Amino acid sequence: IETSIEKVFKNILTVLRFIELHVLETKMEWMSFLSSTIWGKCEQKCTSLSFLLLNLLEETLPESYEDLVHYEKIVSLAKSFEVELETMGLVNNVYGKVLTPYVKDIEDHIAQKQRTNLLAKAREILIGDYLSSIVVEDETEKCSLDNILSQNDENVSLNPPSRRTTKRNGKNEINANVCDFFVLPTMRVSVCATKIVELVHDTMAEATKCTSAARAGVLYGTCRDILELFRILTPVVNRVDLEIPKVAMQLHNDCLYISQHCLTMAHIYRRNFPRSLSDRIVTVDQVPLLRDLGDKVFRDQVRQKKRQIEETFSSSNYYELESEAEDVLEMLQSSTKECLKIIKDVSSQWNVLPVEAFDSALKTLKTEVLRLVIEVLTLQNQNFRPTSDLQILQLRSLLKDVLTETTAADNENAEKVKQIISILTPTLTGSILKDEIAYGNLSNLTESEQKGLCSFLFSN
Repeated sequence: IETSIEKVFKNILTVLRFIELHVLETKMEWMSFLSSTIWGKCEQKCTSLSFLLLNLLEETLPESYEDLVHYEKIVSLAKSFEVELETMGLVNNVYGKVLTPYVKDIEDHIAQKQRTNLLAKAREILIGDYLSSIVVEDETEKCSLDNILSQNDENVSLNPPSRRTTKRNGKNEINANVCDFFVLPTMRVSVCATKIVELVHDTMAEATKCTSAARAGVLYGTCRDILELFRILTPVVNRVDLEIPKVAMQLHNDCLYISQHCLTMAHIYRRNFPRSLSDRIVTVDQVPLLRDLGDKVFRDQVRQKKRQIEETFSSSNYYELESEAEDVLEMLQSSTKECLKIIKDVSSQWNVLPVEAFDSALKTLKTEVLRLVIEVLTLQNQNFRPTSDLQILQLRSLLKDVLTETTAADNENAEKVKQIISILTPTLTGSILKDEIAYGNLSNLTESEQKGLCSFLFSN
């Protein structure tokens, strides 16, 4: 590259010297006219010589600061070239130097080029494959509190995975709850998210090596822009794939994963930034933005499946038909079976979630199933009217099965179902049910639900 640029400058000077000596006969006023024609102001004439040479310098800029030493000869050639033009009268007060001011701020230009390349690389990652995923664990990540504290204080050591170790006798004391807040849960995330995190970490590390505060600031700003690109671009580019429950929950995990890195990223690199910038290096402000996006995806998924369960029950016409006992049993059995199948299917899709989030999502759906079962059983003006002891036992068996399949459901609804099961005996009569209520054996049900259950079981 150096040799090629040197040839370009040399050939241009040869041509211009020939014109100066043999065409314009070294007349300065004619050279001034030539200056306005071929040199001019590069921002006004995109075909001017200055513009073309400036583009050449931009294209040959090194990719990183480490390669700047190899660019010094090109900087020297550019300065010498303009000095020659100045002696020829082509560079004057009207059309001044263009290349020299540019190479003077070469570090800033490298930073801007790096920024452009980094954002292009981030965009390429984000519009690429989003379906590939891997499992991440706290111990292997740069955001791990163990890794960070071991770098800052060799006396501080946590004890994964329990993280309950507390240092005393003058040493650091670690509050377990605070510590757990910084622990990345084991979960499955997209390869895309891991590449974005790696790119941001590498860029922050590069920024700490800068001697120029301006260049370090550009790279730090680029890191924040990459994080913003993820938030804005990912839901748009993958909007079709995000209709798949597994992929949607994977985006939730990605947001949690990146936000967990943002919690500690500034702390890791801040002290190595130029002094004028160190107090302004912040990444924790990205955490709520990322988590809001993840929470929205999570809640939308749970809400969608919850609505599907509700529609399964409402489609059975419990609220419109005065059905025979065996019809009601059949509808209730069909509805619960379909809802439990929905939960089973979605659990195989949502298993990418961290354990706590996975349990919470399934608990919401199971609680909804129990709520709807209780609603059907306590629906006033709806008569089950069992015609045999067998149908009472069938209802009891059905409720037991539902309770078994919804073990992680909300305890309040589960207790209601348990109490209903306890009174469903072959000898149950309206009088016995009245006594069960009086004895408090259906105390978890509201008064309205108790009346509804009576109406459901006995028309009188």
